[in-house]
Amino acid sequence: MNVSKLNRTLRSLEALKNNINRYVFALSISILLAACTGGTGSAGNSSVLGGDGDPFIEDATLQGMADALGFVTPIAYIKRPLPVVEEMDDTIDWRDLDAFEPGAALFIRAGAALSASEFNITDRQYPAGQYDVKDITVSPDGEKLLFAMHEPEDDPEEPEHTWNIWEYDLLTDTLTAITSDGIDPDQNGHDVNPIYLADGNIMFSSSRQQANRQLLPDEGKISFSGQTEAGANNRDEIEPAFNLHVIDSDDVITQLTFNQSHDFSPIVQSNGKILYIRWDNIDGTDRTILYEMNPDGTEPALMYGFHSLGNVEDNGIGFLSRLRVSSDDKVLAITQELPNELTTLGGDIVIVDIDNFIDQNTPTAANIGLTTQAITSESPAGVMVDDGLSPAGRYLSAWPLLDGTDRLLVSWSNCRATSPANPNAVITACAIAPAGSIAANPAFEVWMYSPADNTQLPIVRVNNGEMISDIIAMEPRTLTTPLPANIDTALASESQAKGILNIRSIYDMDGIDIATGGIATVADPSVTDPDTNAAKFLRLVKAVSIPPDEVYEINNTAFGVSRDQLMREIIGYVPIEPDGSVQAVVPANVPFMISVVDRDGKRINIENPNNSSRHNNWLSLAPGSTLDCRGCHANNSTAPHGRIDAQPASVHAGASLSLPYPNTEPALFAPNGGETMAEIYSFHNGTRELTVNPSYTDDWTDDSGSLVKAAPFAFDYANLDASLALPTTEGCDPASSLACRVIINYEQHIQPLWDLPRPSVADPSMTCTGCHTTNGNTQVPAGQLDLTNAPSSIVPDHFTSYRELLRQSDELVDDGGNIRIRTWECNQIDVDTGDAIPDPAGGFLRRTVAASEIFDGLANVPPSMNESGASFGASRFFFNCLTQDNLANESNDLICRSFVGDAIPAEFVAPPNECIDIGTSLSNEAVVNHNGLLSPDELRLVAEWLDIGAQYYNNPFDAPED
Repeated sequence: MNVSKLNRTLRSLEALKNNINRYVFALSISILLAACTGGTGSAGNSSVLGGDGDPFIEDATLQGMADALGFVTPIAYIKRPLPVVEEMDDTIDWRDLDAFEPGAALFIRAGAALSASEFNITDRQYPAGQYDVKDITVSPDGEKLLFAMHEPEDDPEEPEHTWNIWEYDLLTDTLTAITSDGIDPDQNGHDVNPIYLADGNIMFSSSRQQANRQLLPDEGKISFSGQTEAGANNRDEIEPAFNLHVIDSDDVITQLTFNQSHDFSPIVQSNGKILYIRWDNIDGTDRTILYEMNPDGTEPALMYGFHSLGNVEDNGIGFLSRLRVSSDDKVLAITQELPNELTTLGGDIVIVDIDNFIDQNTPTAANIGLTTQAITSESPAGVMVDDGLSPAGRYLSAWPLLDGTDRLLVSWSNCRATSPANPNAVITACAIAPAGSIAANPAFEVWMYSPADNTQLPIVRVNNGEMISDIIAMEPRTLTTPLPANIDTALASESQAKGILNIRSIYDMDGIDIATGGIATVADPSVTDPDTNAAKFLRLVKAVSIPPDEVYEINNTAFGVSRDQLMREIIGYVPIEPDGSVQAVVPANVPFMISVVDRDGKRINIENPNNSSRHNNWLSLAPGSTLDCRGCHANNSTAPHGRIDAQPASVHAGASLSLPYPNTEPALFAPNGGETMAEIYSFHNGTRELTVNPSYTDDWTDDSGSLVKAAPFAFDYANLDASLALPTTEGCDPASSLACRVIINYEQHIQPLWDLPRPSVADPSMTCTGCHTTNGNTQVPAGQLDLTNAPSSIVPDHFTSYRELLRQSDELVDDGGNIRIRTWECNQIDVDTGDAIPDPAGGFLRRTVAASEIFDGLANVPPSMNESGASFGASRFFFNCLTQDNLANESNDLICRSFVGDAIPAEFVAPPNECIDIGTSLSNEAVVNHNGLLSPDELRLVAEWLDIGAQYYNNPFDAPED
C-alpha cells in the first residue's frame, strides 16, 4: 500500500488542513498498514471462472490498465459467501431486511487497482465467518464508514440478536457501535441502511418502531414492533415493519415514518431532502415506490413509481439494491424483475429521473409532452432483469464516482451458465454454453465501469464461493440542509404532538373539477342546497399494529372473512366544507387513511358511487407539520398525484381577498385571496378538531335574507342503549387524547344489536334473533338469515350471524318439522361414461345432492352485507331494508325481500341427472316492515364496522390467544 498516494487522495479533507493533523493521519495510517495482511481476493489473481471460458482472463496488460485508472481514493466493500441456490429466494428478497447470512466481512482497499492491498476491518470485532455485515456508506468528509453489523448467533436458523449500526473511523482505525441493545433494552429492533445527515445525525431503517412502541401502552396494549402487512396476513411470514429513524449525538432515537410495511434505503439528495423506498403492500397491492421527506420527517410525498413499478405478483420491476445519487444528481439503482421466487442475484443499473417524471411514462405537469422515459439503463445491452440468462452479466451494487468521469464502481458478474440436469457441472461462459443451459451461480467482483463507452476493468477479484455485495468509494461530498418546513411550534410542543391536515378540495380529482356544476356552484348555498351535498365528513382510519406470535398469538380467523384491511381503528371525524376543503388538527406520528362520509355515516365514492375502492395509502404527520393535499386521485388514473410539484394547478380558485364566498356569512371573509373555506374557517374560529361523534352545522349559509340554513344533525354513541358496550376507549376525545379510538369488535359491539329488544314492534320483547333463528332447529330463519350467536358450522371461531351476514350459505327447508339443508334427488352418474346408472330393480340409482353441488360449489343464499362498505354491494340492501318503507315501496332495491330458493338448473332437470326437489322449498314470506327498527346511531355503528372492513376483531388483544 502506497502511503504517500493515500495521503494525496485525502489531502482535501478538513483533517489535513494543518501540519499536526497531517502527522496524526500519517501515523495512524502507518500503524494501520502494519497490521495489514492483504486479502484472499488479490492473492494469486486467480480467475473465479477458470479455463478458456473466462472472458476477463488477467494478464500483465490488464493489470497495468487497472493500475493506471488514476483513482487512488480508498474504496470499501463487503465480501461474503455466495448464497446456495436452495436458499436464494430467501437471501436476495429485498424485503427480508433482517436476514442473517453469516460469513461477510468489511474490507478497505487503498485504491481502485488490482495491485492495491486490502485489509479486513470487522474481523477484529467478532470471530471471522460467524457474523454478518451490510449497507456501507461514507461520511461527508470521506473519513468514516457507516454500516450494519449482526453479531454471531449460536443457532443462525433461530437468531436471538439484532442488526445494529456501526461506524469505522479511518483516521483512528476504530470501530464504534452507534446503536446496540444497550441503548434501550426495551426498545430493541433491527437497525439497517444507515446514512449521514448534514447536521451530523444518522438516519437508518429500523424495526424498533420507537414512537409506535411508546404509543401502544397509551392504547392499553403491550409495547411491541408491529408486523408488516404481509406478515400480519400470513403468519408464516411474520416480520416487523422497518421505518426510518434518526439517532442524534445524545443517542436519542426518533421515529420519522409510520408505514405499515418497510420504509428503507434512504439517501440524501442534492436538495437535502431524503429519498427512500416504500414497500406499499395493502389490500392486494405489493409494490415498491419512491417517497421523499425532509430529514426531520416533515413534508412526506410520493415521488415516483406508484403505477409503473408494478406489483410483485405481476413480475413488476423493483429496486434491488440501495439507492444512490448519480453524478448528475439523479437517482441510481439496480432493478430486477420481482417474481414470487427469486432465483438469480443482480440486475440492471438504471438512472431514475424523478425531477421530471412521477412514473415511467408520466412526466410531471410542468413537463407534459416529454417523449422520453423516467428510467434509462446505464448497463451494456444484454443485461436482463428476469431469471433467465443475462448475456451481458448482472450488477449487484453500483457507486457513482465524483471525479468528473461519470464512472461507476460496480459489483458485476459475467454471464455464467450450467446444465439444468446437473447444476454442479462445469460452469461455462454463456456465449459458449450449450442450448438449454440455465444461469449458474454468479461471480460478483468489483469493476470500474464507464457507461459512456461500456468499458470496465477489474478492481477486486474473489475466490470461488465468494462475492462482493456492496461497494463504495471514500470520496468527500457535500450534504445540503433543506429549507426548514413550516412548523406550528405550539402543536409540536404539546405532550401529545399534533399536526394539521389541509385538503384544498375533495372535488379536485386529478386536476378535474368533479363537483356537480363545479366547486363554485356547490360552495354557493343560493345555488346548491347544503342538504344535497353528499360529502359531509372526513373519517380518519388508523392502522392497528399486529403483534408477533411471541407477544400474542392469534388465529387468522380473528381478522374475519377478509384480511385485506387487517384490523382498523377510527381516530375521528371532521366536517367537509361546502367547497370540499378540509383543515383539521390530527395526531402526529400516527399512520392513517381517509374516507369521505355522507350524512348517514357511510363511506362514499364521490367520483363513482359504485366504486368501493378505499383510500389505501398511509399518511402521517410530523409534530407541528402541515400535510397539504391538493385534491383526490381516481383509483385507475395514472395522472400525477400525491406530489404537489408534479400535479397540475388546483382547479379550486378559492375566495377573493377580503371577501366571503358568495351568499355565505359575511363574518367569514377571506383574509387572503385564493383561500379555501376550511382555511377561512380556521382563521376565524381556529382549526377544527377531530371528534368521534360527527355533527353537522351549516356554518356558511347567510340567512340574513331569503336563504335558510340547513338543519343540523349529529351522531352520538351515548344515544345507544345503555346495555350496549361503547366502541370508544375510555374518556375518548380526540382533541385532548392521542389514544382516543373507536374500536369495533363484532361479538362485543355488533352482535348485541341483533339481541337487543325492539319495543317499536308489536311485541316489546321482540329481538332480531327472535325471527332470524332456527329456534332449536324447529323453524327456517326469516329471510334465510340466522342472526344468532351460536358458533358457525363453517368457522366455529365466528358466530353464525357473522358468517350468514357476510358470506353465502346453504338454503334451509322445513321437511316435515325437520329443518335441513335444501337437497335434491338425482340419478347417479357414471363418472367415466357420463350416463345414468341403471337400478337392477328398475329405473336408475338415485342420490341425494346438496345445493352446493348443483350451484357450482357455492351455497345458494346470498350474503346480506359486504365488507367493502356500507354503501356498496349487498350492504345497500341491508340498509335500505332498515331505512325505507318496505310496504309502500315494492322495488327490489328497497324492500326487505324474503329469500326464494333458486330453481334447479335445466342441465340437472334434464337427463342424465333428472333431479327432483325432495324438500319443501321456502315460499314467499310476508314482507315485514323493518323501517326504523334500528336507530340512526345503531345504523351508523354498523356502517362504520362495514366501512373499515367488517373485521371480527379490531383489537388483536381482544381475540382469543391461539
